[in-house]
This record gives sequence, C-alpha cells and structure tokens, in this order.
Amino acid sequence: MEKAIKTHSLSRIDWIDIAKGIGIFLMVMGHTSIPKLGGHWIYSFHMPLFFFLSGFLFQSGKYSWSQFIKRKVRTMVVPYFFFVVLNWIVCELLQYDNCPHSLLNVLADGSNGAIWFIYVLFFTELLFFGIEQLKNLLQSKWILFIFCLIATTIGWLLFQNSMHFFYKIEVVGMSLFFYVIGYITRMKGWYLKRWNFILLLFLAVVQFILANLQNRCLDMASNSYGTGLPSLLIALLGIGVTIECSKYIVKSPLWISNSIMYIGKNTIVVVGMSQMTLMGMKKYFELYEVCLLYTSPSPRDPKTS
Repeated sequence: MEKAIKTHSLSRIDWIDIAKGIGIFLMVMGHTSIPKLGGHWIYSFHMPLFFFLSGFLFQSGKYSWSQFIKRKVRTMVVPYFFFVVLNWIVCELLQYDNCPHSLLNVLADGSNGAIWFIYVLFFTELLFFGIEQLKNLLQSKWILFIFCLIATTIGWLLFQNSMHFFYKIEVVGMSLFFYVIGYITRMKGWYLKRWNFILLLFLAVVQFILANLQNRCLDMASNSYGTGLPSLLIALLGIGVTIECSKYIVKSPLWISNSIMYIGKNTIVVVGMSQMTLMGMKKYFELYEVCLLYTSPSPRDPKTS
C-alpha cells in the first residue's frame, strides 16, 4: 500500500512538471511573432496555468509565517533581483530597443519582462497564506471564497478603470482567483478524474475556438480580464486541457517526458533566462539582416548583361 501511494505521488509530480514545461514553452512562443490565432489561444490560459499549479502545490500548515516568508524570499525574491540585474546588463550590452536606462527605476517599479510572474506570484502566495491562516483560525471554509471574490472583484474594477500600480499589484486579484481554484482542485481531488482522448481532443478544439472568438483577449501581464467571466472560464478550460495532456505525456517515451519535466522543474530559471534569450535572438536576426543587405550582390542590369 505504501509503495502504491509513493508511486501515485511521483506520478502527480511528473504531470505537474510537464504542465509547467508546456506553460513555459507557450510563454516563450507567446513572446514571438506567431500568428494572431495562436497568440490569442496562448494568452487565453498560459499564465493562469502557472498560478493554478502554484495553488495546487500549496500545503496548508506546513510552515509558520516566518518560515514561509524566509522560504519565499530565498526561492523567489533573490532569484528575481538576480535576473533583473542580469537582464538589464545584457540589455545594455546589446543596446536593445526600449532598454531602461536606469536600473534603479526597474528595481523600484518592477520589470515588465516575463519575470513579472515571479513577483506577482510572491504577492499572491503571501496573501493566500494569510487568508489560509485566518480560515484556520476562524474555522470557516467561507473565508477563502469571500476573500477570493473580493480580490477578484477589486482586480476587475482596477481593470475597468485602467489603473496600474508598481510591481503589478493590480494583477493579484486575478492571480489569486486561479491560485485558489488550483488549491481547491487538489483538496477536492478533482484532478483524479481522467478524460478519454476523444473528449480531450474535442475540448481542446472547443477551447481554441472560444479563445479566438473573444473580442478582447485575457492578458494577466496588463491585468486585462478580457471579456470578464467568459474569459476566466475559457482559461480554466485551457488549464484542464493542459493538465490532461500532461498526464498522457507522462506515458510517452522517456526522452520526451524527461525533457519537458526538466524545463518544468526549472521554471524560474527558464523564465529569468527567456527574456535575455529573446533579446539576443532579436538582435542577432537584426544584425544578420543588415549583413545580408550589405553583402548580397545587387541585381545585374539586363542592358549591361
């Protein structure tokens, strides 16, 4: 029995890492010049996926306040500032367009690159930890629902009024919504239900179509709720499809599953490096295009041939 439990636990970790790996791949693709249909589909759920999985992995009662904060500072805050400084140095060396001239401004206001996810997740986890502590103190299951509803509503109102703050505090309302859904999913055991392949394929197509039918796309980085509740539900459907795909990928050849899991296990590192990689690639292709422009032979004049 103990062996079966360990095997089941390992299986859960595997598909979670694969889901994270898929999310990282989609995040990178979302920052490239992909067709509009693909961009709308990716943005409809790829960042909510990370907050959902983070909530799924939250373990109540494991840490005290001081232990929790110390752990999050070590695993999130320190890496964030490291990658902010590193990204800024690379940006300056490459003389990249829109590169902030002052590192202090970036540190004060928060980075607009892909690593915004790290500090928004930090704020979200601190808020959720406090709500969870209050819930345990008052012995009321409604506390979680009430605070989630309040935070999501505040986030929606800030979106409606185009209000933005330093370090994207306004995004925490939406991120908490997906974080709480992820937490509840694990507590209720909803993730244990498997979808057959035909149903998975059908729902994947439906989610893709619905994501592209929206006249306004969900975008967590700018606190855009898209079309509101429909966009949130479409995001949850995309998350569900990704999780079920991850469970199928676990059974794929090891070189495939292990490669995706490796990316998923190093989410913060990959997120921190992705911006530098994209800057380098863009600069390379710009230089390559210039080189071709100056080195390619000019067309011959038919009259002088």
